Amino acid sequence: NVTSLSLQSSSSSATDRVSFTGGIVTRPSSTVLQVSLNSTFLSSLKQHYPLATSINTTFLAVDLAFAADIAGNSIQSIASTNALASSALVPQPLQPALQAFSIDTAAMTITLNFSAPVNASTLALSLVTLQNTVSAPSASVRLVGAGEAHTGLLQSITLNLSRSDVDNIEVAGLCHSIATCFLSTPASLALASDSSATTAISSSAALSASFVLPDNISANLIGWAFNLNTSPATLTLAFDKVVNGASVNVSGIVLQSGPYTTNSSAFTITAASSAAASQNRNLTISLGAADTAALKYGGEVCTSSATCYITYTSFAQNFALLSVAPVSTGILVSQFTADSQAPTLVSFTRLDLNRSQLVLQFSEPVLLN
Repeated sequence: NVTSLSLQSSSSSATDRVSFTGGIVTRPSSTVLQVSLNSTFLSSLKQHYPLATSINTTFLAVDLAFAADIAGNSIQSIASTNALASSALVPQPLQPALQAFSIDTAAMTITLNFSAPVNASTLALSLVTLQNTVSAPSASVRLVGAGEAHTGLLQSITLNLSRSDVDNIEVAGLCHSIATCFLSTPASLALASDSSATTAISSSAALSASFVLPDNISANLIGWAFNLNTSPATLTLAFDKVVNGASVNVSGIVLQSGPYTTNSSAFTITAASSAAASQNRNLTISLGAADTAALKYGGEVCTSSATCYITYTSFAQNFALLSVAPVSTGILVSQFTADSQAPTLVSFTRLDLNRSQLVLQFSEPVLLN
């Protein structure tokens, strides 16, 4: 009865123990039995590293129901508290498999759990692809990683994602939950201590995330630039996280001469202005001709870097439909480029001698002395 045999990793403890699940028994000689191990048992051994990886981690416990002699006498059992050491061992290749993974996009980390320890220095995160479905994905992202070094034999490894990884995951709509977070990788993602490579995970049968912690913190404005020396004038807003340019409502942006709404002149951007449909952390807004002219000609708003503040409530979202953090107290412009271009006469529009009238069209508003 082969199921009466079990292997354990120490002579006196059965905490890490695998029972035989069957196999063909042959008898090369009258006192020798040979058991052909089945794939189920061999696979189970890999899940109990370091069991049966060296003589020092290979011990046999035997129940008396295992076999009997010709007279019907059951063999003497070998208790798990005093298991028998192996006198020889030919270990199977470890060939570790990636069994589970979890991702925390807020902390910008991914954790990989293997069936057996791998040499951490051989792990190539660039071989990992995240996708939105278990098969036939419509969106996927190949990871880059932050390039940090790990050493030693580790069964669970936590790696830092790069900023571009997190942004690309966000833009692709991946890993907002476990329902949109799957992993595929070719073989050799990492190597075990015996140099055997990890097995592949196909994109047509991808591994589902065991845990996902999405980033539910709104993007914050970390700086902005205003350029009046272009036509049209532009605002460039820099956020600490990716923002969906297609979600922008420019009418939600207000420029002020001071940080507070009281005692400050204000100018609200109109719908004639537009935002580039960017998919990164920098958002460029091109002002309409009327908005550009209004800010260049007269007024007290953004006449210099000292009189240029921005406020807004909810004017944009990320790709998970989370609104950017509002700015109620104005943030002073980080970079201000004044208008240094000379206006040009673009059209000699009309000369009316009957009315004693000359009409000229310029490239931008001009002052009357």
